[in-house]
Formats: sequence, structure tokens, C-alpha cells
Amino acid sequence: MVDKATLEQAYPDYAQEVPNTTLTTDDHLARIGFMSEDEAVDYGNKVARLIAEIPGKDVFSSMAIVKQNDGIKTEATWLTFGKVLIVDEHEVSACWVTDDTDPQRVTTPTNWEYAESLSDTGKGYSSEDFSKHHTFLREEKGIKVYLDNETNEEVFAAKTKPNP
Repeated sequence: MVDKATLEQAYPDYAQEVPNTTLTTDDHLARIGFMSEDEAVDYGNKVARLIAEIPGKDVFSSMAIVKQNDGIKTEATWLTFGKVLIVDEHEVSACWVTDDTDPQRVTTPTNWEYAESLSDTGKGYSSEDFSKHHTFLREEKGIKVYLDNETNEEVFAAKTKPNP
């Protein structure tokens, strides 16, 4: 999660250069999702370096790493994480600026639907837990294929495209 105004100042072309299609913004925040912690940290470091170049700007007051099931993972008193209700009274994880008076307003990626989402299935894992619940089968054209040990179904994990 990144303060949108700060991101626009530090990285004017961010919307055209995000490494995947999960960019979601509202008036205050920009969010990009990743399939792995490593990719999130790599991209977060890139953005943090750009923010650090802004005189007087503190990176920790402008961005945070957030995990959908675990919440905010970095120091970020400016940001709040919690559960909110959306359409049909489904509860989802969300972040909002701490002094926001309407945290029920939720933005999601284009074409996102609750059904079969991580919010619905609850099948979000840390890197370590993912390895415990899945068996690597193969890699095809940059997509890693795993077997879900519980359901015996294949799970696909695509690496985000490299930054230009």
C-alpha cells in the first residue's frame, strides 16, 4: 500500500509500469498485489528508493507491506488494516488511511469477484506454509504448477512480468 499522492510525486508513470494487473487506487491509496512475498518486497524496495529521493519524505509514512490474511507487516501508523463488509455482506480484508471517516468504501482490482477469491476461500499462505500444503510439479512458460495436497488440484503461480 502506498500513499497515492506520494507515489504520483515519486513515480509519475507508476500506473503504466506496474508489473502486473492488480493495481487498485482510490483517492488516497494505491495497491498492487503479488503472488509471492519476495516479489512484493522487490517491488516495494524499488518504490521505497524513489520515495526516499523526495526531500523531507519518510518512506514509512508513505508505504507499507500488507498481507491479506496477516495485516500490515511494516511500521505504518498512518494506515489501518481490518475487515469490512462489502456487497452481500461478505467480509474482506482492507486498508484505509487511519483518519479516513468512511473505511467501508472499498476498491478492488478490475474484474475482481468475491466468489473463489482469497477472501472467499481463505487459502492464503505464507511462503513457508505454501510449501507445506503444495507440491511443486513443473514449470511451463514461466508459470509454476503445484499440486494442492488437500484437494489434489493443480495450482498455478505466475511470476509477474519483469520491470522495464
